[in-house]
Formats: sequence, structure tokens, C-alpha cells
Amino acid sequence: MLDRHCGDGNEWLRPYVYRHVTGNAALDRAIARLTMAFGIDHLVVGRGRPTDPARSLYCSTTAITRGKPAIAVESGSLGVSDEESVERIVTGIRGVLRELRMKEGGPEPPAQAVYLDPTAVVTGPETGILYSQVECGQTVPKGACWRTSPTSSARR
Repeated sequence: MLDRHCGDGNEWLRPYVYRHVTGNAALDRAIARLTMAFGIDHLVVGRGRPTDPARSLYCSTTAITRGKPAIAVESGSLGVSDEESVERIVTGIRGVLRELRMKEGGPEPPAQAVYLDPTAVVTGPETGILYSQVECGQTVPKGACWRTSPTSSARR
């Protein structure tokens, strides 16, 4: 199952595939196979999602709790469906169809994948609007800190 997303209105994301690890060797191999076939080079590895379908919040997690291999794909940001993001998803679907021998052609798996493992959700202590001071996909050194005036309207 391919759970495709384009980034919610509040998300500014680099394209990635979410690869859930279950501990079931056969299911994990099938999920890994889908992940690589999709062709996006950044892979977020997740552990600890609910194992009970009734507690699942995500379509891909629900499929996995029922023993079906599934991945979640993010391509796009801020709720906008731009051509590049849509084409990335269409190309990824072709890669999965090729891998499953349902169709000829399609992208090869990435030559070098970047595994983001472990991952963490970081939340801020304040509410409001975030004006990013880095570009999407930019590496930020550990401990880096930027501060701006709360009244500043300039985007950096």
C-alpha cells in the first residue's frame, strides 16, 4: 500500500519515504523493498507506531497492523501540489510497479540512500508562526541557534 502525501499546510518538508520497522522479518523485508523501489533517496525509519489497528492514526500504519506492507511518501510542502512533487510521486509509483513485476520500466532504487534513524519530533516552547532561517533540506549543525525579534517580519 502506498500512502502518498504532499505535505500539509503547516509542513515544509524535503521529499522522503517513511519506512516503518515492525520486528516481523518478512513484513519488514517487504516494506524495505517498497521503500527502495519508490526511488526517493531520503528514508525516515520509524519504530514504535501502534500495533493495534484501532489505535492507528495513519493509513499506512493501519495496513501494516493488518499484515500488509505499506509505506508513506512525502513529496511537496505547505499543502501545494507542484508539478515536480507530483512527478516524483508518479515516478515512484512506476518504480514500485517495476519492482513488483507489474509493469516494465521505472526508476532504479537510489544508488545511495540517506537513512534518518533515529528520528525525533521537535516542538517549540512557544506558539505562533515559524519563519525558517534555513532552506528545506539544509543541514543544521548541532547546537546552532538563531534568534530574531518577535516583531520581525523578514523571512530569512
